[in-house]
Amino acid sequence: MKKAIVLLLALAILGGAVFAQDATYTLKGSATLTWGMDLDTNATGFNNAATFSIMFPIAKGASKTTSGDGVYGTITVKDIYLSVEDTALANTGGFIDDDDDDATGDGAKYASLSAKIVSGPLYMTVYNRASLGFNKAEALKDGDVNPNAIGFFDANTFGTRIGYDSDLYDFAFIMNSKGDWTTNVDNEYGIGLTTSIVAVKDLLTINAGFSYDVTDATKEMGAYVTIPVTVGGFEITPAADFNFTEGATGMYDAKLTLGYDIAEGLNTTVNAYYSDSDDDLEASISLEAEDFGVKGLYAYMMFGYYNALETAVAASWEFEWELSFKNMLDDVFYVKPFASGTLDSTDLVTLTAGIEAKVIDNTVFTLKYVSDDLTSVDGAVTNDKGNITFAAKISL
Repeated sequence: MKKAIVLLLALAILGGAVFAQDATYTLKGSATLTWGMDLDTNATGFNNAATFSIMFPIAKGASKTTSGDGVYGTITVKDIYLSVEDTALANTGGFIDDDDDDATGDGAKYASLSAKIVSGPLYMTVYNRASLGFNKAEALKDGDVNPNAIGFFDANTFGTRIGYDSDLYDFAFIMNSKGDWTTNVDNEYGIGLTTSIVAVKDLLTINAGFSYDVTDATKEMGAYVTIPVTVGGFEITPAADFNFTEGATGMYDAKLTLGYDIAEGLNTTVNAYYSDSDDDLEASISLEAEDFGVKGLYAYMMFGYYNALETAVAASWEFEWELSFKNMLDDVFYVKPFASGTLDSTDLVTLTAGIEAKVIDNTVFTLKYVSDDLTSVDGAVTNDKGNITFAAKISL
C-alpha cells in the first residue's frame, strides 16, 4: 500500500509538471544508417541504430546552504539534477539521478554535500573526511604507477579536518581512522597537516602537506609541495612527493610543468618527471592550436620520451597528433575534414581520418577510416588494414 501511495504521488507531481503551461522537457532522438567495410576480410554490411528519450526535470541544479551567527553549523548541498526519463526504443526509463549537468558524462557537475562547524575563519568538518593521500607529481606515461604517491594509508576511511581559512592562507589539521568503532579493532589512526599560502596574489602560491600513519605497523609518512607561478604568460608548476616508511629507504619524485600562451589560440606545454625509486626520467612537449589564424582550425601534437635513465626497462617514445578544420558554409551547415593518429617506439601506427558534413537540415554525413595498427612490426596487434564506414545520422 505504501509503495502504491508513493508511486501515485510521484505520478501526480510529474503530471502537474507535464500539463502545466510552463512545463519544460528535453526531447532527444537520432537515427543512424552506417555502411562499412573491413579491409582485412573484405566483409561489408549495414548497421541501423536509433536512440530516443524524453526527460522531465524535477530538480535542475538545486542547491541550498544553511548559515548562522557566531559559532554555528553549516551544511551545503549543491548541484542536484534529478529527472524522469522515458527511452522508448530501449524499453527503459524511470527516475534518473542525472547529476552531470550536460547529460553527457563529460562536463560535469556532480551533486555534493559538505558540512562543518564554523566560527569566523575557523572550521571543523563533519562531512566528508579529507583524504591523507596525495599524488602531486604524476608520472607522464599512461599506465605508469607512481610508487611515491601517498595514497595507501590504512587509516584513511573516516575522520575530520580542523582548519583556518582566509584569502591569503589556509592551514588545516586532519585526523582519520581506518574504520569506525565497529571495524577499527586495532585503533589505527592517521594524521595530516596541509597549508596553502598566497605569497604574491595572482603570481605565486605555495601548497604543502604532510601525512603520517600514526598507529600502523609500517609507520608510513609522506609529504608534498607544489609552487604554482604565473608570470608573463607562463604558468610554471614544480611539484614533489616524498615517501618514508619505517625500515625502508625514503623515496621521492618530482615534476615540472611549464605552460606558455604563445599567442591567442596557440599554446605549448612542457613536462618533465623524475622518480628516484626506479631512476625513471620522463619528458613530453605538446603544441595546441585552436582557431589560430584560421577560424575552425584545430591542431594538436605531442611527443613523449620515457625511461630515459632506467636500465631495467628500455627507453620508449610516442608521438600523437590531431588535425581538423570545420568550414562553416553558413550559420548551420558545415564541412569538417579530420585526422588523428599515433606512432611509438614499437612501430605501432594508428590512424583515423575522414570527413563530416552537414549539408541538409537535421542530417550529418560521416565518411571515416580507422586502423588500430597499420604495421605488424610491433607484434602487439595483427596488421590492421582498417575499416571504412559511411554514416548518415538524422537528429531531432
